[in-house]
Amino acid sequence: AASLTCTPAKREGVTRLVRYRHQRKISFGILDGETIHQIEGNLFGSRAETGTTLPLGEARLLYPVPPRKVLALAGNYQSHLGDQPAPKNPEPFFKANTALLSPGANIVFPPGAQDVHFEAELVIVIGKRARRVTEEEAPDHILGYTCGNDISERNWQNGSLGDQKDVQWWRAKGSDTFAP
Repeated sequence: AASLTCTPAKREGVTRLVRYRHQRKISFGILDGETIHQIEGNLFGSRAETGTTLPLGEARLLYPVPPRKVLALAGNYQSHLGDQPAPKNPEPFFKANTALLSPGANIVFPPGAQDVHFEAELVIVIGKRARRVTEEEAPDHILGYTCGNDISERNWQNGSLGDQKDVQWWRAKGSDTFAP
């Protein structure tokens, strides 16, 4: 298991929204340096600071939102494509919601996992319902961005062990804790 700790920095003009647990309660807030300012209202709409603050060290950060679904794109690393050209259209695949993992939590390798890799990814958090959205409309649906990690068991993904290849990567990329 691996974890990465980063110290939040203040960034001019950037609102750093967080979801966190403190004393068994899950809340949303705005992170300003080492301080969380609790917010009330709809994270995806109107929101206001409550006046309650909390030192970051007293909270447990969680992944940004409990999503309805997690979509990922294949073929976005040239090093993985080799001599193949990049796909003309995105090649999406699903990850189970149980693959999500909050910052600092441990990645758990499932039984039989032998060749586990990680890939740094840009995560786009969609902030409102979207269906058949045009490229021009897309920015209006984005709540924000965060970083993620796409964990992959390469033997299951590529069939390196013969009959163990996942047709839809359900296990190779979607095992529990494989999307921190």
